[in-house]
Amino acid sequence: MPALAQLAVSRALGADDSAYWARRSATGVYVSNPRQGLRARFDAAGVSISSAGGSLDLSLRSISGMAPAAVAPTVRSNRISYARGALSEWYANGPMGLEQGFRIARPLGSDPHRLTLTLALGGSLRARVQPGGAGVALLAPGGKVALRLDQLSASDSSGRSLPVSFALDGGRLSLRVDTAGARYPLNVDPLVQEGQLSASNGAREQGMGSAAPVPLHISRWIVGNDARPFLGAVAPLRTGGMKYAPEWSHLPSPPWSSSRASP
Repeated sequence: MPALAQLAVSRALGADDSAYWARRSATGVYVSNPRQGLRARFDAAGVSISSAGGSLDLSLRSISGMAPAAVAPTVRSNRISYARGALSEWYANGPMGLEQGFRIARPLGSDPHRLTLTLALGGSLRARVQPGGAGVALLAPGGKVALRLDQLSASDSSGRSLPVSFALDGGRLSLRVDTAGARYPLNVDPLVQEGQLSASNGAREQGMGSAAPVPLHISRWIVGNDARPFLGAVAPLRTGGMKYAPEWSHLPSPPWSSSRASP
């Protein structure tokens, strides 16, 4: 099952289960993820994500050199959104983890051939960009990989793939997209997951987390827990009746998972 289809199922399951819904408090908006063991807090400054491996703060600082408007998040069940005119940023909480997305409605900035999203990084984890800018490892103080940002892809509204990469400059992480000839709106899709998902033999599972081009939202990430992956744990229903995902149903967790779900 393609990764983007898995994310759609995760969003639908999260919308149907109040355990994944966002809660407001005096200090912001909070979500918890019972399957992944994650918590996140949202406010006008950005999002703070915490897990057993450490903490990660993400804050959008510029869009091709332009400062984004500071806005308070809005909430609808498991979805948290920031509306910034031509740019909309959203998060969806579900069994796979916490998904992030941006939608860019039109060209922004002075360079028609390049789009750059710059995020300020904070928290206890230290970022290290992989060769070629294909991914980012976020290291705990002891050097262990606590979170990964990878499977980065970008596409325009016609489905055409666009060259995209990560770059790190001090405490800021950039997503750089070659937008020459692109049709708006655009999508940029990295996945954020805890640790490294692996198969039962210890090798990295090549089939997990692959991303296919979709219409142009910008930047979809997933924050998940290595011990309780949702990836691959769905399959077509043979009979109907699921209002949240009519075509999919749970299967037992795959062999790289330490936990099992009932059919």
